Amino acid sequence: MFFVHRWRSKGKSLQRIWCLRTEILEFLESQTSADAQTYLELLNNRQKMCDMAFLVDILAKLNDLNLKLQGNLNCNP
Repeated sequence: MFFVHRWRSKGKSLQRIWCLRTEILEFLESQTSADAQTYLELLNNRQKMCDMAFLVDILAKLNDLNLKLQGNLNCNP
């Protein structure tokens, strides 16, 4: 149960990061630290962004499937 909850939480967090990626990119461009530059390189890497998009989609599908498989267990009478 604990593992499943953390898995869903990470999927949602990754989805939020994906939705905010342009704002994150703008913020990182305004920063001068080495860490900011490292993350900026990551966000500008097309292959890594394709991998991230795939991961976001897969985790969303797995989350939906998990909820469907639980069926009526989520319903409180």
